[in-house]
Amino acid sequence: MNAVAEAVREAAEAAARAVDRLGVRNGNENEHGGDSGNDENNLGHLERPMTLATFLKVKPPKFKGTLVATDADNWFRAIKRSLRAQHVPEGQHVEFATYMLEGEAEHWWQGIQRLLQQDEGDIPWNTFKDEFYKKYFPRAARDAKEMELMQLKQGNTTIVEYARKFDDLCRFSNICQGNPADFEEWKCLKFEGGLCEDLMSSVVPLKIRNFAELVNKCKLVD
Repeated sequence: MNAVAEAVREAAEAAARAVDRLGVRNGNENEHGGDSGNDENNLGHLERPMTLATFLKVKPPKFKGTLVATDADNWFRAIKRSLRAQHVPEGQHVEFATYMLEGEAEHWWQGIQRLLQQDEGDIPWNTFKDEFYKKYFPRAARDAKEMELMQLKQGNTTIVEYARKFDDLCRFSNICQGNPADFEEWKCLKFEGGLCEDLMSSVVPLKIRNFAELVNKCKLVD
């Protein structure tokens, strides 16, 4: 009986030591940033607003206003890249983007902002985008770019120059929006139609319907 009692006592002591070790380990994990089991607090930490200083680390571009519509489009695309690069929360996109406006553009936004906030508090990103393009890249300018694309010909330029101009104009075209696969064939046909006659007769029979492949083939033939 004494042997049995001794065995039970030793087992109880071993179990107590194991519980103590487990408590110490859990305490250390919490102290050093381990999982405390409070998922709600962790989620709140991830969703905290970003500071302006953090956003400015990527050196986002400034915009002072312009008479060249493509410059406005280039800035807007660049500021979107900066917002994505720093993973700025969507609710802060307008705040940070408009901070980069200077001079005439800043004065324009101050006026538009007062008008928009008569009806709503926070201004949505799409609303800012619509107002920005309405001011600096109006529909008439976009239609002009579309017409320029439809009339573009290679002429006396090199394939590299023609392809660069063609691709640049495509980003303003209503046709070339959305999924690239949906308008890839159209791009190839339009590009072929603007080639000089000798080059056109060489590549059209190949029926290449991948734009990058078509341009590379034209370079080789040229």
